[in-house]
Amino acid sequence: MNRDSLGHHRSMPGAYYRIKVKGVLEQSLSAPLSDLQIQHEGNITTLVGYMRDRAMLHGLLTQMRRLGLPLLWIQRIKSTDLIHFSPTSSQKNIAEV
Repeated sequence: MNRDSLGHHRSMPGAYYRIKVKGVLEQSLSAPLSDLQIQHEGNITTLVGYMRDRAMLHGLLTQMRRLGLPLLWIQRIKSTDLIHFSPTSSQKNIAEV
């Protein structure tokens, strides 16, 4: 089977995303997000991970909104970019709020 570096099937319709929100995601609240890489830089939280479909992505964004963490930006990334995960990287964003 054709899998990427994290073991996901490449034929799956999902994608990897880097999401930056304003605020700090407390450790106790991040348990449901255990499949995501989470980094904090000051008052900014960056989450990186695989979303199997748009419903999963929208569910995550809804959860962030309910936690009171405003969306700063979201970026679709290639799985090869996961190695270079950095909350301060300057790559083109899909959407900026």
